[in-house]
Amino acid sequence: MNLLLNKHSATTKRSSFLFFIAIPCLFACNNTEDFEQLDTLLGKEWRLVALTRNGIDVTEACDLDDVLRFETISDFQYDIGALECLEEENIETETKKWSMRDDHSVIRLVFKFKMDGRAARGDFVEYWEIVHLTENILIMQDALAEGNNQIPVVREYEF
Repeated sequence: MNLLLNKHSATTKRSSFLFFIAIPCLFACNNTEDFEQLDTLLGKEWRLVALTRNGIDVTEACDLDDVLRFETISDFQYDIGALECLEEENIETETKKWSMRDDHSVIRLVFKFKMDGRAARGDFVEYWEIVHLTENILIMQDALAEGNNQIPVVREYEF
């Protein structure tokens, strides 16, 4: 019986140790609030002004009314505007979350969506590398494109 108590005690100590190590990591892993230029991003309506791929302008008129807004350190809105690029943009996004990754150089955007009139639901995740950020300009490029042998799209926003 004493042997069982010792085994249980060792397992409990190990579990407690892992718990105390894991909890700080959960909070430290989302380092968005440590981003030095957080105030530059938050609360602004970043209007899309250009899309380029390999230096070539691929912007369509329907893109120019898109607005990105980082509301808090975890919530954002993306308004596609009145001009729709696709004939059927029937995907309704329910919640939108964002966070910083890779030493504050990449923004992770998570869209929780549902298909209009269908039971389909899911998450759509995008990763955008910050290329340039000032009080009035935000330039990001697709952070996963090159790793997938694609030419990254560059998005330029102005405030």
